[in-house]
Amino acid sequence: MNWITGRPDKGDSMVDGLRAEISALKERCAELIRKNRKLREEIETLKKRASSVQEATQKDWWKGRPAAETTTPALVEGHGVLWQPSADGRIEPICYCPTCRLVMTPLPSGYPTEMVCTRCRFKAPFRPEQLPELVRTIAAAMG
Repeated sequence: MNWITGRPDKGDSMVDGLRAEISALKERCAELIRKNRKLREEIETLKKRASSVQEATQKDWWKGRPAAETTTPALVEGHGVLWQPSADGRIEPICYCPTCRLVMTPLPSGYPTEMVCTRCRFKAPFRPEQLPELVRTIAAAMG
């Protein structure tokens, strides 16, 4: 305020406006800090819940499933490898390693010349292009 005229200076109204703005910013900052604290607590709660769900899932993943899902499907041997018959008796053209029981992979990938177990390096005694014919002979032998 001007001491001579008794009127408020232009600078005083500007200062008052800045003080009001600072006050509003302080309130907003306090609000954001409260919200941040609440969100951090919520994150911790969700992490604990996710951890307990993950532990339960890993520990009891097989419970409550039908027996057919929990047992390893029967594999039949033929032509030096294992094959898995489906429920309807068909045999898919997928062979399994007789040692590891893993699906064998046609290698090399561009022009496969052999079926190989990627774990133990067992090689099937036939070429990948022979799979369909071998499946037919095994299916015929099974009945």
